Amino acid sequence: MRIDFIVDKKNKVYLNEINTVPGSLAYYFFIPYFFKNLDEFIDDIIDTSVGLLRKENQVKKEYITNLIN
Repeated sequence: MRIDFIVDKKNKVYLNEINTVPGSLAYYFFIPYFFKNLDEFIDDIIDTSVGLLRKENQVKKEYITNLIN
């Protein structure tokens, strides 16, 4: 996992984004081996995501931190 931060001129740190699996959407790794084309790959990602959301029964998770005030 990778977490990106931004630091301003006063050395105040801001959270930019959290990448759970950096490069996971680099479709060029997967298409030639598992999918016919990019459209099929995107359809599969969407179908899988919707299925996982339904499986989790729309449980919401909350993470509280004092990192940014």
